[in-house]
Amino acid sequence: MLIFTVASRDYSGGVRRGVILLFPALVIGVVGGLLTIAAHQGDAAFLFNQENPRTAQPRQFETVIAKTKEPLPTGPGLPATGAHCVPGTQGAKRNPWRCTVRYGSGRKITYQLRVASDGTFKGADKEGSRVVTGCCITGGRTPSG
Repeated sequence: MLIFTVASRDYSGGVRRGVILLFPALVIGVVGGLLTIAAHQGDAAFLFNQENPRTAQPRQFETVIAKTKEPLPTGPGLPATGAHCVPGTQGAKRNPWRCTVRYGSGRKITYQLRVASDGTFKGADKEGSRVVTGCCITGGRTPSG
């Protein structure tokens, strides 16, 4: 027959005081976090602005353009490895945009792009020989009504 014994530990007063001080701070932090989250869930204006930005954002273009493949005369080439886009100054869509795309081949191509009111975009390189098109750039919408 095996018998296990557990040595009882006597925690010093310092450890108990530390736990007593830490517990209320932890409770206050959790409650504060929950209140902050709850405050934004019912904020219709906050949610609308998150889902419908007032202006088109560079990150939107960079995400869409970075999913393309290099346009070559023989067909699509290697995929893009990254993109950097700079907005223009015209309207909420911030036309014209300049996006420099790095491709797997090592080439960098700079496109000048324009976003239509429906979110579609079209652009070309400086010579006009490479054309890119796409959709779904949000931002610049004006609320109806």
